[in-house]
Amino acid sequence: MVPAYNEESNIGQLHQELRGALSKIGYQYEVVYVDDGSSDSTFARLEAIFRGDDHVTVIRHRRNFGQTEALVTGIKNAKGDVIVTIDADLQHDPADMDKLLGQILQGADAVIGWRTHREESFLTRTVPSRFANFLGRRLLGVEIHDFGCGLKVYRAECVRDVVVEGEGHLFLPAAVASRGYKVVEVKISDRARGSGSSKFGLNMMRRQLLDLVFFWFLVKYWRRPLHFFGSVGGGLILLGLAAGLVQLLRFVFLNPTTLMTPLLLMAAFLTLMGIQFISIGILFEVQMRPHHRVFEIKPAIVLSRENDSQSPR
Repeated sequence: MVPAYNEESNIGQLHQELRGALSKIGYQYEVVYVDDGSSDSTFARLEAIFRGDDHVTVIRHRRNFGQTEALVTGIKNAKGDVIVTIDADLQHDPADMDKLLGQILQGADAVIGWRTHREESFLTRTVPSRFANFLGRRLLGVEIHDFGCGLKVYRAECVRDVVVEGEGHLFLPAAVASRGYKVVEVKISDRARGSGSSKFGLNMMRRQLLDLVFFWFLVKYWRRPLHFFGSVGGGLILLGLAAGLVQLLRFVFLNPTTLMTPLLLMAAFLTLMGIQFISIGILFEVQMRPHHRVFEIKPAIVLSRENDSQSPR
C-alpha cells in the first residue's frame, strides 16, 4: 500500500520496482495506491498504471488530508491478509519487503523497517529523527528505533480497526503492540529521495511531537482516563492540603492574628483544581466506556476492478 502526494516523478519507477520485487517474492498481491489530493500529475500517472496492471487499485482523495489519512484509506480498502506500507519517494528499496515478510511467516504480527544508515541531512533530518524516536520509545514503552520508516508490514487484523489521526501513523506500531500483538524490527537499506522535495519540516516535527504526547495518553490511559486525571487531581489536592496545614501551623504557633494569607488562598486553589481534574476523569470514563471508535470514512475516488470506473467512497 503506497500513499502518494505530488510524486509524479517517482511513481513510475516505484511501480516497476514494486512489480519486480513482488514477482520474485511469489505471493498473490495487490498494490493499492492512495493519491492524497496531489496537485501535480501523480493521479494521471496512477491512472495509466491502473490501466496496464490488473494487480493495481488506485484511490484518490478529493483533497490533501495528510499521510495518516492516506494510510487509513489504503488499509480500509486493502483486501489481503497482510498489508505492506511503503513511501512513494523511492527512499525504501522494495526488495527489502521480503525481509519483513519473512518475520511475518515466523510469527510476528507487525514488522517495522529500521534504517540504520540514513541518506539524509544529519542535522536537519537524522538528529531530529533520533530525538523523536528516543522520546517515542520512552513514552510509549516500545523498543522501536525508527518510527518514521515508511516500510512496515502488518497482519491486516492488527490494524483494520485502529484509529490514528494527525501524524498518528508514525505510532501505529505502538498501538498494535499495546493490544498484545508481537512487533519486531528488521534492518533495511535507505536510499536518497528520488525526485521532488521532502514534506518534512519544523512544522511537521512540531505536530509529530504533539501527536506523540496525545498518542502516549491514548495508549496508556484510553481504557482508564480516570487513572491519569485522578492521579493529577490527587497530587494537587495533597499539595493544597499541605499548604493549608502549613498555614494552619503558622496561624497557631507564629501569628494567631492573621489566618487569610496568600498561602491559604493557594491551598484552596490547588484543592479545587484537584477536584476539577478528578471530575474531568470521571466524565471521560462515562463518555469513553460505552463507545468504540472506528475509522472515519474520508471522501475519496476509487478506481475499482469490480466496475472499472471512478466511484465515490
